[in-house]
Amino acid sequence: GLSPLIRAIPPELEGIGARLTGTAVGFIFAVGEIGGFLGPVLVGTLHDLTGSYAPGLGILATGGLVVAVAGGVLRFRYGDS
Repeated sequence: GLSPLIRAIPPELEGIGARLTGTAVGFIFAVGEIGGFLGPVLVGTLHDLTGSYAPGLGILATGGLVVAVAGGVLRFRYGDS
C-alpha cells in the first residue's frame, strides 16, 4: 500500500526533481528488494542457530528504530519544507 506513495515523493523533493526521479525510485526499489530478501533470511538463520525468533526480530526492530531516529534527525536538521 505504501509503495506507490513512496515512489511519488522523489519528484517533489528539492534537488531531485524530474531529472533524477528514475534514479531515486531505483534506489528505493533496490533497498526494498534487498530488505525483502535479507529480512526473512536473517530471521530464519538466527532461528536455526538459536532456536528462537527473538534475536532476528530484535535486529529487525533495532534497524527500524535506527531508520526512524535518522529520519527524525534529518527532519530536524533540514526542516519540514
